[in-house]
Amino acid sequence: SGGDENWKASIPIIEQELRRAIEYGFAPFELEEQKANLLRSYQKAVDTASTRNSQALATQLVDSINSKSVVSSPEENLRIIEKGVETITVEQLHEAFKSFWDTPDHTLVLYAKEAEANAVEEMKQIYETSKLSPVSPPDMTFDATFHYTSFGSAGTIVSDTYIEDLDVRQLKLSNNVRVNLKATDFEANTVRIVARFGSGSLSQPSAKSGIQWLAPIAINEGGLGKHSKTDLTRILAGNNVQQASFSISEDSFTLSGKTTPEDLELELQLMTAYLSDQGYRPEAEQYWQNIIPSYPDWFAHTFDGVNYNVTTSFLRGHDGRFRVPSLEEMSSLTADDVREWLHPEMSASYLEVSVVGDFDDDSIIPFLLNSFGALPEREDSPAIMPSELTSLPYPPTPSEHVFAYESKMPHAAAMLAFKVPPLREDIRLTRRLNILSSVLRDRMRKEIREEQAASYGPVVFVTASESYDFGALIAYSKGSPENTAGMTTVIEALAMNLTATISEDELLRAKEPTMTSLKDTLRSNTYWLNNVISESQSKPWTLDWSRERDADYSSITVDEIIELARKYFTNENTMKIDIVPVTNEE
Repeated sequence: SGGDENWKASIPIIEQELRRAIEYGFAPFELEEQKANLLRSYQKAVDTASTRNSQALATQLVDSINSKSVVSSPEENLRIIEKGVETITVEQLHEAFKSFWDTPDHTLVLYAKEAEANAVEEMKQIYETSKLSPVSPPDMTFDATFHYTSFGSAGTIVSDTYIEDLDVRQLKLSNNVRVNLKATDFEANTVRIVARFGSGSLSQPSAKSGIQWLAPIAINEGGLGKHSKTDLTRILAGNNVQQASFSISEDSFTLSGKTTPEDLELELQLMTAYLSDQGYRPEAEQYWQNIIPSYPDWFAHTFDGVNYNVTTSFLRGHDGRFRVPSLEEMSSLTADDVREWLHPEMSASYLEVSVVGDFDDDSIIPFLLNSFGALPEREDSPAIMPSELTSLPYPPTPSEHVFAYESKMPHAAAMLAFKVPPLREDIRLTRRLNILSSVLRDRMRKEIREEQAASYGPVVFVTASESYDFGALIAYSKGSPENTAGMTTVIEALAMNLTATISEDELLRAKEPTMTSLKDTLRSNTYWLNNVISESQSKPWTLDWSRERDADYSSITVDEIIELARKYFTNENTMKIDIVPVTNEE
C-alpha cells in the first residue's frame, strides 16, 4: 500500500515477496513468532476474563444466537488453539502456502482516488516484468536477544509519599525522576504506564510546521539504536508488551506502554530504551515521505481537513506550531530535524513516570530503579516557558469568515466560535463552560435537527488550553450547503436566548450524562493514569481536581450557567464561520 503516486513501486514488492515465500518457504523463527503471538492473545483473554466488559460479553452472547454458534470460555479457547498449533511445522506451512497459490487465478486490484487511463495495462506490465527478476532465499536465522536490559547503576528512592484518600504513592528517585503508583483491580493482569517529559508542542520550532506529525513517526517507526521496529516485533513475540508509543501534547511528550505483571520489567526496559536510544532509522523517514502526498488533498478537499484547519490553525492565528504546511514544507522535514528538536528533551528534561493497574509495589519498584531510575540525572522541575511561546493570536471579534473548498461531496457547516478563558489551576470555570455547551447542543438538536431537519447532528465543545493563552467554545451544524446557508444566524439566536433563561430540566439533561460518565471513570485505569496521577507531582492541583470533581459538577446551578452565557455569548465575542464546498465548475 502507499499513496496514489506510489502504487507502481508496490507491485514488484508484492510479486517478489510472494514468489520468495512460494519458492523458499518460511524461517522457523517466523513460524514461532506467529505461534507465540497467537497463543499470547488467547492467554491474555484467560488472564483478563474476570474483568471483562459486561456489555461486550452480552453482545457476544446475542451474536452467538444470531450466528447459531457456541460461546466457549477463554480457557477452552486456549486449550483448542494450543492443541491446534503445537504440531504445525514450517514444512507443512510451506506446502499449504504453495497449494493455496497454485492457481492461474491471480488478480491485481488497485484502490486509488483516481487511476490513469492505461492503469490496467501498466499494472500487468509491471507485474510481468517483476516476474523476470530472480529472488534470493530469506535469512533463516535471527538473533532474538533483547539488548536493553541494563542502563547503568540502579537509582535509589530519595522521597516516598503516600496519599491515603486517593491510594496513590509518589516517589522521587536519586536522578530526579518522579514516579506515581496506583495499584487497582479494575483490569485483571493489566498494567498501564505513561512517561511524561519535556515541553511538548510549546518547544516546537515554529518555522518547521508539520514536524509535530513527523516526530511520532520518526520515534514509533524508527525503532531503537540496536533494534529495528521489525526486529523488536520478532524479539517481543509471545510477550505481553506494547511497543512504546510516543505522542505529543501541549506541554509534554509522552511514552505509553501496556503490559501484564509478568512482563512488567520488560515493558519498563523497552520504554527506557525508547527514551535513551532512539533509532531514527531511514524506514521511518521513508514511511513519512510515502504518506504525506495525500495530506494536501485531505486538508484542501475534505470537510474534516478544512474543519481541522479552521478549528486548530485559524483560531490560533496560524501559529507555526498549528499551521497546516504545504507538501513542499513537509517533504523537506527529516529525522535529523526531529532529533535536533527532541534530543535535549529526551535526554535531560523533567520526567514523571506513572503506573496504574494490577501490580504490587514491592515487585515494581526494583524494576523502576533499574530502568528509569538508572538514567543520567534529569531536570528537577519542568521548564518555565516564556510568554512569547504560550500566547497565541486569536482572530478579532466580532467577525465573519467563509472557508470555501473544492469538493464533490456536499458537506458544509455553519459555525460560531466564542472566545473563553484557558484552563488554569481553577478548573471550575471550564466545567461550567462544558455544561453550557451541553445546554446549547441540546437546543441546537431540537431546533436544527428535529424541527428543521437541517443537520446530521450539531456539535458543540469547549477547547481550553492548560498551556497556551487560548480557549474557545465552538458550535457548528454540519449538513448540505442548502441546509446550512444562514444557519449561523440560527445558532447565534439559540446561544443568545441562553442569556435569558435556562430551565432546571435543561440543566438536568446536560448534567446527567456527565455525572454518569464520571461515576464510570472511577473504575477506569485510563482515567486515573491520564487524568489524575500522570502529572500529579509537577501539577499537584490535578489531585484536587479529582477529589472535588463529582461534587463540583453536582453543585452547578442554572444561575451560574446563565451568567456564563451572558458573559461569553455576546455580539462582541462572536465569530461566524461558514465552511462551504464548491465544485470545479463553480
